[in-house]
Amino acid sequence: MKIFRLFKKPKIDGIHWVIVDWCKQAKERSVGGNHLKKIIHMYGEYPFKVETYSEEKIKALKRMGVFVEDKTLGQEIPKDAWLIPPTYEILGRIQITKRVG
Repeated sequence: MKIFRLFKKPKIDGIHWVIVDWCKQAKERSVGGNHLKKIIHMYGEYPFKVETYSEEKIKALKRMGVFVEDKTLGQEIPKDAWLIPPTYEILGRIQITKRVG
């Protein structure tokens, strides 16, 4: 199952989300205390693949069985975020959560 981390982004040209793709290199390298904005600033450079998706594309991903986890822009990423898959990956749950505020 493909796992994405979904981050809210200021609404610009209809784009609401930034998705950081979990890739092999990212899982092997600890992000440490890096701030999300620094990761977004890298925009696709090693070891991250960063893409933007509209609400419609997010819904399409859900229909395809892709798990999407909602995170808030600017949130600190846990040190082990890229090393330990979340429990729900094993359970195979598919859900999109939206945080208000």
